[in-house]
Amino acid sequence: MTKNTDDDDAEALRRRVEELELGNALMREVVEVVKKDPGADLRRLSNREKTLLIDRLRPAYSLRSMTCLLAIAPGGHLLPPRPARR
Repeated sequence: MTKNTDDDDAEALRRRVEELELGNALMREVVEVVKKDPGADLRRLSNREKTLLIDRLRPAYSLRSMTCLLAIAPGGHLLPPRPARR
């Protein structure tokens, strides 16, 4: 193997570890904050639930990585909640 290939592999592994750590952190928050089953599908959460997760984990993880994993628009978590229907 060449040094360039080793560097590429190391970078790919680092990104994968970060992705797995974020996924793990999100699932812990799903259980703790949203009170859902630990096996809950992150994509099936409501936008409100996703926003709660993003707000809680924002200091530790990038907005881009969280919105990508949660399948929510980067600005979507900033929108004010809609008023209740009557």
